[in-house]
Amino acid sequence: MAELADEPLGARLPEERGYLRRHAERAGCVPDMRGTTTDYSFARSLVAAGVGVSLIPSIALTPEVPGLRAVPIDPPTPTRSIGVAVPRHCDHPPVATLVQALATSSRQ
Repeated sequence: MAELADEPLGARLPEERGYLRRHAERAGCVPDMRGTTTDYSFARSLVAAGVGVSLIPSIALTPEVPGLRAVPIDPPTPTRSIGVAVPRHCDHPPVATLVQALATSSRQ
């Protein structure tokens, strides 16, 4: 993140501005936040056009966009917490199987 200190930075969602700012500050820089979008594809197109850089999860980096290069960032890396909401007394086997599979997958 510190290497991006002089680059304009875009956030995918308006709510991500604070998250990205905090993450950049932990890395010792203050981001130059330029804009937001709700669409990863649009964000990638803006980056490819030279408007700035953006943090985009690896799952959203396909298909490839000409002129775009993905660069992994060094720790501390941003993380995303994802939860599963189920009824308190849910005893449906498929739900339990799904929750267990998500928990196992998240540890990998």
